[in-house]
Amino acid sequence: NMLFVDGGADRIGINESAPSALLHANLDAGSVPTIDGETVAVFSNTSAAGDQAMVSIIGGATGAAQLNFGDTGDENEGYIQYNNSTAAMRFSWEAGGYARFVPDTNEDCTVIIETHSSGDTRTIFSHGSSAENWAVGLDNGAGTNLGLSFAYSASSYPSLTGGSLMYLT
Repeated sequence: NMLFVDGGADRIGINESAPSALLHANLDAGSVPTIDGETVAVFSNTSAAGDQAMVSIIGGATGAAQLNFGDTGDENEGYIQYNNSTAAMRFSWEAGGYARFVPDTNEDCTVIIETHSSGDTRTIFSHGSSAENWAVGLDNGAGTNLGLSFAYSASSYPSLTGGSLMYLT
């Protein structure tokens, strides 16, 4: 079953006789969990606990490789790009958007990067979610000050503007 076409379900399997999505490429005979109905492609290698699955996007030696995230109005509202010339990784999103790096578990430590279209504060690091919270922020100069601020709140997410403990310029 090197190439399998399931015409009834409109699915294609590569080395997979029961594709779990529109396209399912399976490196080995391992199993996969239940796949969400909105998933377009699955790439699996799961027959051994230590197996790894990788997907490569390869650009020219002085070009870039990019993974786009978009909607029906814009193909690349956000993207992850690696520039082969400068060896730089870039995470980009539309103005007013934000990126959030959050652990899967209910940990009390989070790294958040936010941009605010109406303000001038960028949160760099924060800790906590509802009690004893702190944040470190960088004012990007769109307001009246430019500097680094530290904020703490005993009961809620702290403000990095008016409620800062210390503001360095």
